[in-house]
Amino acid sequence: MRKTWISIITLISLSSCEKIKGVEGREDIEGPNITIFQPQVESFRSNDTLKIEVLFSDNNGLHDVYIGLNDMTVGLKRIHWSLHEHGLNAKIDTFYVFPSDTGSKEYVLQIESSDHNNNRCSTRKPLFLN
Repeated sequence: MRKTWISIITLISLSSCEKIKGVEGREDIEGPNITIFQPQVESFRSNDTLKIEVLFSDNNGLHDVYIGLNDMTVGLKRIHWSLHEHGLNAKIDTFYVFPSDTGSKEYVLQIESSDHNNNRCSTRKPLFLN
């Protein structure tokens, strides 16, 4: 019985995301689009709120989207946001409040996305806390 359930779960997970032909039957070879609405600035102060608003889109459907905020000064990940998505668009709208007990720090906002054909798009935005 246990082997049957493992086989069913494996079959479902393998068949849930398949390669999709693009427009006019051609294979999709372009990665998703990433549009960053926020943040628009790169410099912040202690206790400032970092607004993060990102739109992901793909002509044949997204597969995964990810946002990470990495504190490069101490090597910590402050935000890890991941979504398994099958629609044409996904929007992430969130925020982070910078701590008040620190001096100058460097952060990196890491944004990634993939579609069902494993086409990928990624970008990094440096942020500075003064």
